[in-house]
Amino acid sequence: MGGRIFAEMDLLFRDDQALMREALRLATKAAASDEVPIGAVIAKNGRIIGRGYNQVEMLQDPTAHAEILAITQAAATVGDWRLNDCDMFVSDVRGSGCSCAIAAGGFWMRRFTRRRRWWPD
Repeated sequence: MGGRIFAEMDLLFRDDQALMREALRLATKAAASDEVPIGAVIAKNGRIIGRGYNQVEMLQDPTAHAEILAITQAAATVGDWRLNDCDMFVSDVRGSGCSCAIAAGGFWMRRFTRRRRWWPD
């Protein structure tokens, strides 16, 4: 029985790694466009329902942060602005304002089951 619990945890860990790798891939895409290198992924039941990377400069839109774009896409995917039981994965840099923008609209953040961030050393 104990082995089964650990197997489930290992699967979750592998899924988390894959989802974070996708957020990092999107951050690389942002960097290639001379944007702040941040990518975001939103998943529900392990399936990606929203992706985004910083596009502030490209779109000349101060709200075109990775997290906001991922939330917008995820809401469109599920057909509801309530992203209950979803997980958000964000590649981030310390001191970034992007996640602060999301936190200010805390009603979104409370709906996420888990929020995972990666900060480079």
